[in-house]
Amino acid sequence: MNCPHCGITIEIEKINCAIFRCGIYKHNGQQIPPHLSKIECDQLKDKIWGCSKPFKYENGTLVICDYV
Repeated sequence: MNCPHCGITIEIEKINCAIFRCGIYKHNGQQIPPHLSKIECDQLKDKIWGCSKPFKYENGTLVICDYV
């Protein structure tokens, strides 16, 4: 699947609340937390691969959503 914002490939291994942020930390390859605020996401610019924008998994597709 691809991020609906930037198009980067997204790997979804586990779905809890179905909310995600596009990005993995460069230093350890871990996914960024799904409920970060916009301010926190903006601070990750050079620390992650991805755009850090929010999306949700809905009916088999990735859909743009707001920061929650």
